[in-house]
Amino acid sequence: MEKYQPEEHDQTTYLLQATHIDEDDHFSSRVHKDIDAIMENMRQAHQNRSDNAPKKFVIEEMKQDLEEVAGFKGNHLEL
Repeated sequence: MEKYQPEEHDQTTYLLQATHIDEDDHFSSRVHKDIDAIMENMRQAHQNRSDNAPKKFVIEEMKQDLEEVAGFKGNHLEL
């Protein structure tokens, strides 16, 4: 590039810059895609196992409990 001394709006320079691929970004993208595929395969393979995480999350259970308490009709002695 130093020997060529391109003009400000040189088409060749623009094309070279547009097609440049950063090696780190490319490598990161490839690894990320591979890991995503591996994780999806693992998730599908273990989807119906009995030792999986419960379908209902703890926060959902807590929310339901709080809603039941908030909707309780009566006095505090009946709890």
